[in-house]
Amino acid sequence: MTLLQIPKDELKTLWNNKIKIVAIVAIIAIPLLYSFLYLKAYWDPYGNLKDYHIAVVNMDKGAVMEDKTENFGKDIIDKLKERQDIGFEFVDSKTAQAGLENGKYFAVIEIPEDFSKRIVSAKDGNVVYPSINYYSNNKKNYIGTKISDSIKDQILKEVRESISKQYGEIAFSTINDLKDGLKDASSGSDKLLEGSNTLHNGIETLSKGLKDFESQVPGLQSGTSSLSEGADSLNKGLNEFNLKLPALSDAIDQLHSGADSLNEGLSSTNEGATHLVEKAKSLKDGGSALINNYENNLLPGYLQLSQGLKYEADNLNAGALQVQAGVNSLISSVVQTQAALDEAQKYLQLYLKSPGGAQAMADPNMQAFLSVMQNISNSNSDDKIKDLQNELDDLIKGTSNLSNQLDMNRADSAVSTYYAGLKDLKVKGILPYTFGVNQYVDGVNKLASGIGTLSQGASRLASGLDSLNENMFSLLDASNSLYTGSSILSKGIHELTSKMPSLASGVGQLSQGSQDLTRGISTLRDGIKELNYGLKDGVKNVENNIKSSSKDLGEFIGNPVKVSETNVNPVDNYGSGLAPYFLPISLWLGAVFMLLIIKIKNENYKTLNNLQLTIGKYILYALIGIIQAVLLGGIVLLLGIKPSNLPLLFAFLMLMALSFDSIIYCFISLFGLAGEGIAVILLVLQLCSDAGTFPIETLPQFFQNISPYLPFTYAVEAIREILFASTLNASIIVKDSVITMLFGLVFMVINIIFIRKGEAINKSIEDRLAA
Repeated sequence: MTLLQIPKDELKTLWNNKIKIVAIVAIIAIPLLYSFLYLKAYWDPYGNLKDYHIAVVNMDKGAVMEDKTENFGKDIIDKLKERQDIGFEFVDSKTAQAGLENGKYFAVIEIPEDFSKRIVSAKDGNVVYPSINYYSNNKKNYIGTKISDSIKDQILKEVRESISKQYGEIAFSTINDLKDGLKDASSGSDKLLEGSNTLHNGIETLSKGLKDFESQVPGLQSGTSSLSEGADSLNKGLNEFNLKLPALSDAIDQLHSGADSLNEGLSSTNEGATHLVEKAKSLKDGGSALINNYENNLLPGYLQLSQGLKYEADNLNAGALQVQAGVNSLISSVVQTQAALDEAQKYLQLYLKSPGGAQAMADPNMQAFLSVMQNISNSNSDDKIKDLQNELDDLIKGTSNLSNQLDMNRADSAVSTYYAGLKDLKVKGILPYTFGVNQYVDGVNKLASGIGTLSQGASRLASGLDSLNENMFSLLDASNSLYTGSSILSKGIHELTSKMPSLASGVGQLSQGSQDLTRGISTLRDGIKELNYGLKDGVKNVENNIKSSSKDLGEFIGNPVKVSETNVNPVDNYGSGLAPYFLPISLWLGAVFMLLIIKIKNENYKTLNNLQLTIGKYILYALIGIIQAVLLGGIVLLLGIKPSNLPLLFAFLMLMALSFDSIIYCFISLFGLAGEGIAVILLVLQLCSDAGTFPIETLPQFFQNISPYLPFTYAVEAIREILFASTLNASIIVKDSVITMLFGLVFMVINIIFIRKGEAINKSIEDRLAA
């Protein structure tokens, strides 16, 4: 008898026993149906969610943002209504809660009434995170709850992207407005700098003119002092002359009694009269020269000087007003710019606190931009501008006052007062003085003529004396008038002299003020230059760091990272992914059922040795296992799975069937019914440790430790490689095939060694079970 006799006898028995044939068909069909039906039922659960009901409730009342009514809850609802792949139902809160409790809905997504309000409040610095209420019913189906969680996370992701995009777009739009404002401010600072340069040049010219005028003041003071001394001397002489006129009148009266005495003194009187005429002529020439210098030099020179000073003062005031206009324009631009900067920072800070902000913060461009924004914000431009504005107000007041004091058209101005004094000097001093001098000269001439007449004939002495008496009154009046004019002249010159120190002090202060003003304008010009450079640098930094449109940057903030997915070994669906897990289970269960039903008794083949007996019985099991493997491969193709290598799939399935048959054949041959229990226990252990569902790394340490010693581990890995690998890894196939084959050979050798002893063990177990 040979080992082939065993399969021949068993096949003949099967042929004659229809029930066993049905049993064999069932043995083959049941594992196949298990794999087919299970994989088909769960082929693509995530792609079949039309009847997966989730209630959506929108109670959002909306809010106003950027002068526009926003309702973010309604936006979410509109997007969900566009989705036809999930069974969303849009109901009220009461219906949703009732449906969740009675099992109609797997979950409820509720948008509260303050959802939009909380989102908008973040813009005003009051960050209150909006919430979406999510209710799930784990009791209905735990895996379904995980699907609901995935849908919820996807909705939240879209909401975050939409809100981040909108806030980002507003923030960068504000920054672009800030950039335009900085450009306007820079342009205004250019004009301000130009005006300050013009003002500086005008101040320097004025300062130079004031210095020249100040240098002429001492000469003017000296001239007025000399004029005052001359007027005093003239007034003193006229006073003495008036005092002597009465004595002269008495002497003339006495002439009537002493003509001889008169004749004797005629020669001396004639000499005195001649000398007096010469002195009077010099006095008259001096008066004429005084009027000429006054008319041709003093008044024109003073008018020319005052007009020049007034022209420069007006230019100075106009330049100051131009600077003030530029500064006011700059202040307006800076205020608007500062407000826009605060608004941008507020939006930017909101974005940086959002979930996508951490990724954007890692961008070097964003860090550079934040640094620029912080430098601009810390520049303390308000204090500098206020100081500048105060200084300009003082400058305008000073230049305006200077212009007014130099205005000849203003009666209360310093130059008008001085000019009026000069005119009064002519009317009240010089003209009376010259008039008196002329009268004095006429009187002297008449006196000389009278003396000459007196000397011509004593006979006419009486008539001459009468005429002289008559003329004495005129002489006395002329002398008094001359004395009065001289006094007025002396008083006017003294008043002029007394005001010369004030004039000199005022001119000195004006000169010093113009120098201080020049230094202040220089400081102002330097500050404007720094401001101009800072504004241009700010515009340049913004333009260098923000080159995209606000819409594109909003899109970037909403979704800063685009994931480029590449699946090197794609798996089409959930059922395909589970196939490597269920194929070994089917063959293992097929082997268990087969060895449970097909019993080949060893006592029928006592003449065969252990090797022949073991191999002979195994041949029938192997044939049925190969049939199961081939049909299981057909199930794989029927489900639509396209393996990377079809022949290799069938080859490995047959190798796996032969190995599993050998292992279970050994258990049952050695332990009988207990061996079947061991096979089931081993199946359970392998289901938990073969990484067919969850990665081995996520399993408890016990199952990770036993995984390398169980055949399912290598069977699952090899089938995954054959079904899904874009490029087969030969080393994995060879390794897993060799180890799977070794499992079968090791248990086959054990079975060959202990097959006869297994009979006694089986009998002992069965007896104990029967008892």
